[in-house]
Amino acid sequence: MRQTRTADRVRVVVTVSSGDEFATENGAIIFLRRSTQGSMNVLLGIVGSEESMRALRATVERTREVGDDLTIAVVEKPESDRTQDDVYAQTAELVEEAGVDAEIRTLEGDPGSALVELAERGEFDQLVIGGGTQSPMGKIRLGPITEFVLLNATTTVKLVR
Repeated sequence: MRQTRTADRVRVVVTVSSGDEFATENGAIIFLRRSTQGSMNVLLGIVGSEESMRALRATVERTREVGDDLTIAVVEKPESDRTQDDVYAQTAELVEEAGVDAEIRTLEGDPGSALVELAERGEFDQLVIGGGTQSPMGKIRLGPITEFVLLNATTTVKLVR
């Protein structure tokens, strides 16, 4: 573990047993470097929220850098301002602009259950979701979809904040 300090922030870098490096920056855990060659089979679940779109951008960038196999599942969230079709179109555009090869699909039904079910059926190394806001006390608040996925997924879940 190494730590760097500037006037306004502290960055802690941790190297895990696999050799991968992660850091904390501005309250978020970010992936820095993968030590081994090869790619992961990644499932990204998005609903159209700003947190989901941030997770989309971060995951597409990582895919471009390390060559992960990426599947993006656009789930329906009735209370969202964006329709599932709008989110699908925006996702396809971002993926194409990035030059990344990804499968994009839509999922019906309860968003959390649909993501967990797809992650279990597929052979995914990781399920990525966006979510979590900070409370006035500095604690993370999770929405119902994020909480369901974190509590019920049998695969590794990466939460992008």
